[in-house]
Amino acid sequence: MQPHDSPSEPEAARQAAVQPTAAATPVKHGTLLLSGFWARGNAGDEAMLQAVIETMGEGFDYALSVDEHGAHPGFWDWYPYAGRRIVNQSQTDAILRIPDAIGLLAGGGGLPLGFGAGQQIYARARGLKTAIAGIDIWSMAAKAGKPAAAEAGRYLGHFDRAYVRTASSIENARLGGFADVLKLGADWALNLNADLNPDIGDERDRALVVLREDDRSVLAPDYREQVRRLLAALWGVGLVPVLLPFAPEDERLLEELGLGRLAPVERCWWNARRLKQLSARSGLTLSIGRLHPMIFAAPTGRPVMTVGRPTIKAGRRADGKLRHMAADLGVDLHDTVAEAVLAIEAGQIRPADADKVAAAKARLDAQADDLRRFFATMAPARPA
Repeated sequence: MQPHDSPSEPEAARQAAVQPTAAATPVKHGTLLLSGFWARGNAGDEAMLQAVIETMGEGFDYALSVDEHGAHPGFWDWYPYAGRRIVNQSQTDAILRIPDAIGLLAGGGGLPLGFGAGQQIYARARGLKTAIAGIDIWSMAAKAGKPAAAEAGRYLGHFDRAYVRTASSIENARLGGFADVLKLGADWALNLNADLNPDIGDERDRALVVLREDDRSVLAPDYREQVRRLLAALWGVGLVPVLLPFAPEDERLLEELGLGRLAPVERCWWNARRLKQLSARSGLTLSIGRLHPMIFAAPTGRPVMTVGRPTIKAGRRADGKLRHMAADLGVDLHDTVAEAVLAIEAGQIRPADADKVAAAKARLDAQADDLRRFFATMAPARPA
């Protein structure tokens, strides 16, 4: 499948085949406007959108709020955009353009403070319900009495429901003095279905390596050499590395730095389900700097490892969202590539903690159940 494929292609048929099937004709409660970092081709964000729709279920119709300025060309033919109403995130009153709209659901992911506030305020002004779910709480808001904490509390407090995806976000909110407006949920992408492509074999010696695109001005000057040493360590323990871009920007990084000459490249960033299937049928998923490879891999029971971003700033710890998610899912996290190489050479290649993954998925179920009931009470139900 290519990024411009029509949803009528075989891939879309396979995707539709793994969607939940209702036992009876669903009752429709109205249309939810979903807002997030959609349509850019970033597999993590696309996975969250797919999982929101499939987890919330067929009781709702869905319209999608997209920043069309930054969107990938042809996104409107991808699943789940094809056939759905798309509005621009700059249209504050966009919800008026949606027949039988019942509310706004924002998230998830690393949304900035105030994301979608215009559409949220307008929806509330029209008497509609709003929620935000699966997000992080920003470290800058973890200081009570400071402007960032005050604004974070106001912003999140104006949603009828607000769910964060890690325990550390609850702690940041507690330090900022606004934890009372939050509930602990989980990342929507934990519910992503794997693709069923029969051509993807179960290869325990395959090691998927995700390299996050970054600004060249902050990448460590020896970045390419760090990657080479990492790949050599994998070969040294009998694993065969395959580079796996998770976004078009990741693929561009491989091309610009000539990293594709160091190992084979599997290009399917536009198909989040295929990426999860690869994790479920490989011996290791290793991500440098990207969050969602660990979220895709953690529920599969296959080994997974995450490494911080190799930047020019020496001694930098892995980004907070990597640390917090790794702690929640029991995934091995290394601040540097050198640390990861030592762990690989020592045979320390492990799956995520099964109990922690199960607990996160249970929180996600509770998050979805609550939001489903919450939005379903907005308007009288109608037959589908």
